[in-house]
Amino acid sequence: MGSKLEVDSVYGEGSKFSFTIKQPIIDPEPVGNLEKRIRENAAELDYSVSFIVPDAKLLVVDDNAMNRLVFAELLRDMECSIDEADSGPKCLEMVQKEKYDIIFMDHMMPGMDGLETLERMRGFGDYINAKTPVIALTANAISGAKEMFMEAGFDDYLSKPIVPEKLERLLGNMLHDKKKPAPRQANEKKIFDDTNIDVTPVEGIDWDYTIKRMGSLDRSRDMVKGFIINAGRELDVLMAIYEMYAKSDTESNATDLANKAMNLNHFALDIGALYIASLAKLIADWAKGGNRQDVASLMRVFPREWKKQIALLEKVFGDSSNHDY
Repeated sequence: MGSKLEVDSVYGEGSKFSFTIKQPIIDPEPVGNLEKRIRENAAELDYSVSFIVPDAKLLVVDDNAMNRLVFAELLRDMECSIDEADSGPKCLEMVQKEKYDIIFMDHMMPGMDGLETLERMRGFGDYINAKTPVIALTANAISGAKEMFMEAGFDDYLSKPIVPEKLERLLGNMLHDKKKPAPRQANEKKIFDDTNIDVTPVEGIDWDYTIKRMGSLDRSRDMVKGFIINAGRELDVLMAIYEMYAKSDTESNATDLANKAMNLNHFALDIGALYIASLAKLIADWAKGGNRQDVASLMRVFPREWKKQIALLEKVFGDSSNHDY
């Protein structure tokens, strides 16, 4: 094709690979308006619940604040009550005090993971949540995952990223006695209010991707603001875990780093930040695989790219750190 591969590499920082291809213009018409395309796609993909469960009370157990926020956003229109626990021990404390209709439990949590938490819950014997269904949340939806979780005592599982329709289907099956038809206005809400919806292109953000992931444009925008609020703190936690990993080559430190990197991967995917999401996924994979040198090289680059994405978003949405969204 008359091209060649160009490489620009700086040891310890990273490499850029590029090439230029000359192609004839097939159609001189403009590709189109990005904002119009996003709005059209959002209108087509906008997710509306078919029922509500205002009498239901759910518990979401996940160590990652953004994962809990995503879950709450997906359930917001169903009008159910949602409590949150950020760890296995916190969950054990809450389930002995409050009755829940369903408990959603993240599989991979630092310290006490979902499997151990469930085992300890079952050990309580006959208590207020002894018969409450517990659903596993996992990013590793490999073949045989359902069988593994069912054998461990879970009632079902949902793979991440959570698909709104699958979540609704599960809730409908388990809360059929609490279901009520969704109010008509909930299914006809206007999501394209030009006074509060900003679809300005942002470098590093794929709006189409996050709209498909979150189900609507307004929810995607809320998640971006949540990212701005929490992204710096999440990076600080990752760096603290990495410091422990760099000082010791124990398997537990590698597992903790891999789990936290996957949390940041999901965090970035929720807002369509595919580049930094892929970097986080590499860190997780290499930590799991024992590639310590590769992890060290990437960790010299990742914080800079993560902070760069925060800064780019703040240029469009402003600094949301002092606001409650």
